[in-house]
Amino acid sequence: MEKTEEKDITQFGIPSINLETDSIGYFITDFNDTIPDDTLWVNYSKDGLPLSFHRNISTGVCIEGECLPIRTTMYWNFSGRFHGFKLQKGDFFSKTEHKEFTEEEYFQLFKILSDPWSPLANLTYDKLIPQKDSLEDKVDAVTQATNPDIIKSIVNGAVYTTFTLWHISNGTTKERAEEKSKELLNTKIANSLLESEVPEDILWTLQQMQLFESIDESSLKIIFKIIDCDDIVLVDAALKSIPNKALKQNSTEHRLLNTFQKSNSAKQRMIVQRLINSSSLSESTITFFATNLEFLNGALFKLILEMFKKHEVSSTKVCLELSKLLDHDNPYISNKIYEYLVHAKCHDKKVQKRLSKKSALMESP
Repeated sequence: MEKTEEKDITQFGIPSINLETDSIGYFITDFNDTIPDDTLWVNYSKDGLPLSFHRNISTGVCIEGECLPIRTTMYWNFSGRFHGFKLQKGDFFSKTEHKEFTEEEYFQLFKILSDPWSPLANLTYDKLIPQKDSLEDKVDAVTQATNPDIIKSIVNGAVYTTFTLWHISNGTTKERAEEKSKELLNTKIANSLLESEVPEDILWTLQQMQLFESIDESSLKIIFKIIDCDDIVLVDAALKSIPNKALKQNSTEHRLLNTFQKSNSAKQRMIVQRLINSSSLSESTITFFATNLEFLNGALFKLILEMFKKHEVSSTKVCLELSKLLDHDNPYISNKIYEYLVHAKCHDKKVQKRLSKKSALMESP
């Protein structure tokens, strides 16, 4: 048996919240697995901020009647993202013939365990190594050829160990950690997570914040910073995380319109879509879009009219502004405006006169 100098073996990624652990708490839970441990440990910062979770793992990998022990502590970030593992002095992960992992292989293992989309997710234990059709010249399962579909997803010579650890790092323990995170999540924790270096943490947090009924100014500042970034997935999640209550505030609305003016068309469409799903539109927002409508591209033009229709915008002021576009050189714009004003049932005499004129033009050969 090959073995290196006895020392702690650790492999960790980027933390969601980059603070030192000061104290540790725990929760008793049912992990619904075969590991004889029911404790999920929580690592707290000095000011009581929950940073991450860990679980002590004691299990084994059994092949051809021979079992290799696995003793380690595995960690998950507050967002549920796998954070790493630690082996105490004297413990190590082994491969074929009990050879210890090299330093490079420990890092490779960490990368594999950090991938929630690994093909290992869809395999069972018996599918890891193709079975021989003949019982003759039986080869030990450790040395048989690995399923070619997972070659890049296992450490060479440690297919069963890799498989076992991946299903722990991405299984029910991760689920329990996420469940507890959702219970503990508050504005202070959310703001810390939104400052993470890892987009996955930010996205997870924004998705949870969509359930918040309100957020404070500190959260809004960070959210608008995210909206200014180029990652459209994060931008979309950030927009959706702004509660309707916050959208009603003049300062939030002003920020959103300023962002709209300096954004590309893709981000502009996301902003309008968020406003479509808001509980109401302010008069200043309606006026802004009504006066700038003709300068926008076709898809955005149509989306804004849908927004007006959803919020039943039909004030005389807006109808008069929109009716100016009935004479627009672009027939798509003038026709869409006509359809909208007819649907809005604007009764202003000037608007009705312009509609009649447009109607006559549309009916003329």
